[in-house]
Amino acid sequence: MNSFSSSYNLRSKHRTTYNNNNIFHGSIREILIYNNCLGLSDRQRIEGYLSWKWRLTSNLPTGHPFITTQPT
Repeated sequence: MNSFSSSYNLRSKHRTTYNNNNIFHGSIREILIYNNCLGLSDRQRIEGYLSWKWRLTSNLPTGHPFITTQPT
């Protein structure tokens, strides 16, 4: 499990996350929090949903169950 610390400036809406001494520069558009560990099929369904929502299906790995069909 990776651990990270983050800082968030509400006024500028700029987020910088430090993970393993690397700096992330970018935007986080959505955060999902679950109270239990997700199984493979649940994780893939969420990946599929988000990739279709944000039009990023081309980033899904070959063989992903939702690369060509949107989850229902």
